[in-house]
Amino acid sequence: MRSSSTKQVAENNRGLNGRFFTLRSRLYNALALGLRNDEGGRRWCCTDVETQRHVVRSIDAFLDCISSDTSQHPLVKESLADIVPALGTTLVQKNEAVMKLASKVFVRMISVVPSTILESLVLDVVHPVSSSLSSCHESVVISCATALNLILSSLSSKKEKEVWKILEETETIDNLIHHIRSSGSKPAEFFLETISLLSKILWRFPSSRFCVWNNTALMEVVASLMHEPILSVKASVLQLYSTIALCSNGAEKILDSGNSNSLLQMMVECMDGSNPNYLQLAGFTLAECFSVSEKGGSKMVESYCEPLVKAIVNGLSLHSHSGKLTKEQLSLIKVSCCVSKIICWPGKHHMHFWKLGIESVLVKLLLDDLHIKKLTQFFLSSEDFSAMAQDCLSANFLLVIKPHLWDILGGLAAHCAEDFHSQMLQNEFHLNILITCACLGFVDSLRSTRQSCRNAVHEPVCRAVLLMIYSPSKYIASKAKSILSGMLKPNVKEDIKSTSISKICCYGCEEDWQGEESFLVYGLLGLAELVHHVGSVKGNNVDWFELTESEMITEVEKICINSYASGSRWYGAYLLSYFGVYGFPSKLGNRIGNVLSGDEDEHTNLRLILANQEHVNVHGVIVSVGCPSLLPSEGKTIGRKEIRLSAHVNHHALLKLLEYVYSGHLKAGEEVVKKLKTLAKHCNLQPLLQLLCRNRPKWRTRAPTFDLTPALGPNGSHFSDIVLEAKGNTYEGWMCETCSVSHPHLHAHKAILCASCEHMRALLCSGMQESHSESIKVDLGWEALVRLVNWFYSGKLRPQPKYGCLWHNLNEKEKLDEVIPYVELYCLSDSWLLEDLHKECLRVIGSCLDSVKMAIKIIQIGADCFQWDLVELAAKFIAPSYHHLRSSGELLQLDEQLVDIVRVASVRLTQRVHHL
Repeated sequence: MRSSSTKQVAENNRGLNGRFFTLRSRLYNALALGLRNDEGGRRWCCTDVETQRHVVRSIDAFLDCISSDTSQHPLVKESLADIVPALGTTLVQKNEAVMKLASKVFVRMISVVPSTILESLVLDVVHPVSSSLSSCHESVVISCATALNLILSSLSSKKEKEVWKILEETETIDNLIHHIRSSGSKPAEFFLETISLLSKILWRFPSSRFCVWNNTALMEVVASLMHEPILSVKASVLQLYSTIALCSNGAEKILDSGNSNSLLQMMVECMDGSNPNYLQLAGFTLAECFSVSEKGGSKMVESYCEPLVKAIVNGLSLHSHSGKLTKEQLSLIKVSCCVSKIICWPGKHHMHFWKLGIESVLVKLLLDDLHIKKLTQFFLSSEDFSAMAQDCLSANFLLVIKPHLWDILGGLAAHCAEDFHSQMLQNEFHLNILITCACLGFVDSLRSTRQSCRNAVHEPVCRAVLLMIYSPSKYIASKAKSILSGMLKPNVKEDIKSTSISKICCYGCEEDWQGEESFLVYGLLGLAELVHHVGSVKGNNVDWFELTESEMITEVEKICINSYASGSRWYGAYLLSYFGVYGFPSKLGNRIGNVLSGDEDEHTNLRLILANQEHVNVHGVIVSVGCPSLLPSEGKTIGRKEIRLSAHVNHHALLKLLEYVYSGHLKAGEEVVKKLKTLAKHCNLQPLLQLLCRNRPKWRTRAPTFDLTPALGPNGSHFSDIVLEAKGNTYEGWMCETCSVSHPHLHAHKAILCASCEHMRALLCSGMQESHSESIKVDLGWEALVRLVNWFYSGKLRPQPKYGCLWHNLNEKEKLDEVIPYVELYCLSDSWLLEDLHKECLRVIGSCLDSVKMAIKIIQIGADCFQWDLVELAAKFIAPSYHHLRSSGELLQLDEQLVDIVRVASVRLTQRVHHL
């Protein structure tokens, strides 16, 4: 037995030498000097400085004997469980000399011991280390920042919430901000470690971003560091900006700042291939964050188009300089691919990519050099070429970036000019390879019957083929059609996010061409092409469709009206153009359009006179917003009652143009379309002209919205004929740009108000007292009145409540102040019979409910206004907490009837849970 036991011990201690056991023994002798007994058991506690030093040195010596082989040993794990509390307690004793020593040992321990071993002790490590960041000693702060950086780099998602709670308790963000703001006289290492840790925290924890980008003093300090000549400092600054820009609000704050141009210049310069990899990567990462939104992408392109494109192409070309890619090079190629997605946004940059030979760069990322040589060495038939290309694709070269390559190719094809041709290419053969490989991927997706139609592998290549087939460039479109048709002859899908960023927050739906409605977009596109080729739904072709022409128009108009996505609305409008309907139907446009088609010239204030003396009475405010080119230049319209038009303007075409101006869309036969094209071109109505010419929509171009809110600004004030006043006499910071009246009001227009709301029509057109008054008091606060009028002028409830980090960083009162205007509007919309507004307000209120106090307040307001749907909504929200709220007395502020409504909601919830 003894022999067996001895062998087992020897086996367990394999890899450990005598030095290990000696140092471990010394370690425990030292630890014993500070062990104390208390109610919770034995814990380490010592205030003697010399003993603390002795213990820390013993720990350091023990760590010196731990290797990668021995780190997994049970004795090491057991020792670490005793080391961490002792080291942590020593660190927080605030003795400068001991803190310096202990913080360095913490760094060494985290570096030596695998994260999987430390995972169970990570909270005991984070607390003392983050607490010590408040130290005024530079070396302590540097070591603690380094240690936390190492921990966060390998932190498991299971521990994130607990770690973030500790960082909040120890005020880590505030301490780092303080250190960075005061780092001017400190060594560069101090700045680098603190800003690196702050960046890591912002990347890990989205809720931390607001307090950083909202700190003006900090952002000024960071901006001043952009001009530092030290490359590592530049990289750290870019890294911090990148993590701030992960938040949509933070990115917008950066882009709107006075330093944005300097930052973009530094970013593009750092992306240049002459810089070290780490600096290039920092520049590309920030560019990737900005490219997520159209605003960020457009600003980069407008400011630094050519150097930006050159840097991207160089970043993608790294593979050509060496045989095997390093980890850093692959990272740079991947982030370059992500920044290349600016191709998906409209702009002037697409041609620069072709000039720099992007087709050759993409081919070398898609296929290895050996396979490219095979394709170029022989004269092959199209069938043999396709077969060899298939073999090349099967080599699985750089699979991780293939989806990005297809997105780049599709984006370039979608934004090609109509006159794009082969002479504009650096290598036509390489483009043929790309198109062939894409078509092979498309055919493969069709044959993979077991795959989901939204398969993440096939969807990008299918989209690329679709965009090439419908490219504005006849050259690319014909190439793609020819190659694809050849492949399909013998045998007569969820969206990949364009960015590698997984930690973005607060961004709205920028991907409305490729997101949830992507299949609707493709369906509308295919249907439009089918209608284009068959010519009509009528006559012999009726069997092709389940719907008649009028039914088809009605269904597509519903899509345009009910969809918020630009892709669906553009292709819906494109499809409607084949049925003689041109424009973008909307509910508000239909209401305003009734003003033009009415029998009476109600509230018209301008007469358009043609050369033959025919005339049309119009509303100056609507024409000034919808088609300002019909009116004289700004300022010359004031006081005028008549406008004489050119002899080239046709009366019928003018009426149709006004139909578009008033409603956002028009119906016209082919005989008047030609005249309309000329008029639309002279009036610079590009969306209408595009639809009249039946040109395919440009990929990811924003669809126009019917919006009359510009009339509420200074340019529309001289057409104003009514003033709307909010309740209350004051509003902080309020000032009118049009008049000197001090109480909150809006200069509005009777024609728009009457068209948008029957209640306002009754007030202004019925002969009642209000119809003769120059102003009307509305029973709403200023914020609610602004949203009501915006609804009348745009059909949208704007401004929307704050969201994301802006919302989460409001206190209870501020959140309630954000919601109250919508509650006011909800009550008013019920009495004014504004059904759509009523529903939208309820939706917004429901999305903002996030606390019991707010819900109780809304229950009270809803009951006072007899809005029982609102009461029911808030009651359902607090139903899960009913018993706790009842026992705690928080429901005492509600009367028994309202408490009973909450109780019933709680009972229903319980029954539903039991049923499930």
